[in-house]
Amino acid sequence: MAVNIFKDELQHAQLFGKPVLTTNWLIPRETVPDGWFCYDMRGTDSDPGAHAALVDYRALPASGQKILGVQQGADAIDLIHCLPLFPNDREGEDVMELRFLEYPLWKSDPQVMELARELAARLRVRYCLFQRCLLPVPDKEKLPRALRGKHLWPDEPGEFCTAAQWIYVAGVGRLSPVEFRRRYLDSPGASHPLVVHIGAHGMDDRGCYKSLQVSPWEFHLLVRHAKERAGRRNARVEHNSSND
Repeated sequence: MAVNIFKDELQHAQLFGKPVLTTNWLIPRETVPDGWFCYDMRGTDSDPGAHAALVDYRALPASGQKILGVQQGADAIDLIHCLPLFPNDREGEDVMELRFLEYPLWKSDPQVMELARELAARLRVRYCLFQRCLLPVPDKEKLPRALRGKHLWPDEPGEFCTAAQWIYVAGVGRLSPVEFRRRYLDSPGASHPLVVHIGAHGMDDRGCYKSLQVSPWEFHLLVRHAKERAGRRNARVEHNSSND
């Protein structure tokens, strides 16, 4: 039985701490106004709070194609994808796709962000998919104390990613950035490499050389900090030039 959301009575509830309207009956998607969100909710005995889509996702065989995402009107994006960690891995593992963070429509939606966190917790996600690479889920949002005051020393000035000297891929070993790109990024049918560590040229605040071995997330933070540092330095130069 379907419900008319404009005429039939709905119950008040909370979802992720936000007030929502709920019903036990089917809501036709074509009746949902633009800008509204509609979720099917259903639990199981072992996990009463699980979303209906999550219950169905878990019921699919691990050896098959499994993708779980969200839809808003005509737009849809994947959040969870079952992918092999190694070339001969037939079961695969649930990984979080981070592509939704590249689009303001999804990144700015607090419900989508909360849903992504819930899925990561319920599925015990250990890896994420970022730019075709599998990466361990970061345990912290900031650089560890040992890397504070450390900076990348790129081979090409301003191109901070060129500070990377080798990339360690699980089951393969160390690869140069050129070989890594040839094997995985420039090959359309290549598997998703599981990147564990990155070796990079670095320096400290005094300009002394430091050899760095960091996680992919730590390297990403170092690149971001280097760009911000360069931006502040360029702003100071422009300010001084304008005062001359």
